[in-house]
Amino acid sequence: MILSKSWLDHLVAIPFQSKHLHLFRPSTNDLILTKMMRVDPQDRTDILFLLKQSDADLSTLSQMIENSIHPDIPELLEAFQDNFKWIKPHIKTISGS
Repeated sequence: MILSKSWLDHLVAIPFQSKHLHLFRPSTNDLILTKMMRVDPQDRTDILFLLKQSDADLSTLSQMIENSIHPDIPELLEAFQDNFKWIKPHIKTISGS
């Protein structure tokens, strides 16, 4: 998986009624990073959906992408870089920058 270096510090609690079980998910930005492992139309649709969520931090997403932790697998790195090129204009459009 591809995640930010501080992904554990940014977990989001999932509302769930239980005394003994607490559920968490990665931040929206980290979910976007995980979707960037493949160049896939469904993953790109998911990325666009996630970019529009209120808790997506578009001001730091590019920096998170550049500083992410990823496996040293050439195919994954190539897909990640392709998706980074693809996502940049979408970040600017959605954030209004």
